[in-house]
Amino acid sequence: MISSETVILVMQAIASGESEVRYVDHPSVPAIDWTKPVRTKDGRAVRVLCTDGPRTDYPVIGIIDGACEVLTWAITGVHSIGYTADHDLENIPPEPKRIKIERWANVYDEDEFYWWASRETADKCAKANRFACVKIVIDCVEGEGL
Repeated sequence: MISSETVILVMQAIASGESEVRYVDHPSVPAIDWTKPVRTKDGRAVRVLCTDGPRTDYPVIGIIDGACEVLTWAITGVHSIGYTADHDLENIPPEPKRIKIERWANVYDEDEFYWWASRETADKCAKANRFACVKIVIDCVEGEGL
């Protein structure tokens, strides 16, 4: 159960303009940044109507996408304090950054190659024994394969 001291601390943090509030009784609960979009833990979008509703224990009021009812949450995004549920809230993670890089590789005997930012540079820097100049396109999500 959330303590009244915790509720007071959280409400003071909101009143002072803090956008991230962490449930101080349980520091492992990730902070919700109410200035960013949120979703349920099972991935449904949530439209937050306000974070300063009349109930101090559940001041967040919103609607789950596709639902026909208004729900309330604790400032930590928990729907029922002391329990975890699919309709607890979390911030929507940012879209991964897509990286697309185009390079030109001069290919030589014995598995030797060097790559360059443009075909023109590859041609200028080519050695006499080059047998191919190949376009290489890397299209991936940042961090992929790490």
